[in-house]
Amino acid sequence: MTHRYFEDLKVGARFESDVYVVTEAEIIEFARRFDPQSFHLDPTKAARGIFKGLIASGWYTAAITMRLFVQTLNFVEGAIGLGVDELRWPNPVRPDDALRVEPEIVDLTSEDLARIEEAAPQEAVSGARYPDWAMQMVNR
Repeated sequence: MTHRYFEDLKVGARFESDVYVVTEAEIIEFARRFDPQSFHLDPTKAARGIFKGLIASGWYTAAITMRLFVQTLNFVEGAIGLGVDELRWPNPVRPDDALRVEPEIVDLTSEDLARIEEAAPQEAVSGARYPDWAMQMVNR
């Protein structure tokens, strides 16, 4: 797998991850540990609930998104996040759904990084530069 550096990136570049198939066992395990709601934990109760079946926690889908993003871009220094401006879960993710991410570079400068360095230079990552991304999770 190719390692990427900041200098390799271009505004407008788009990427596509491999597919990740969500399993019922993973949905339930994540929910047991981090989001213990019946529609994530119990297929029988979930079938009678608002979603008419077991669904993955949105936080689990966010974790899958991060995994696919990191594997796809494979930055030499890692993918350091300064925050998320918008996060939505428009559709439930169910067992056997196949997910992938499609990141796009929208900017190669970061005003957020400059603010962090001015406010707390001892805490800033020395010499780091961060691209701004637009990314969507696709459920096929």
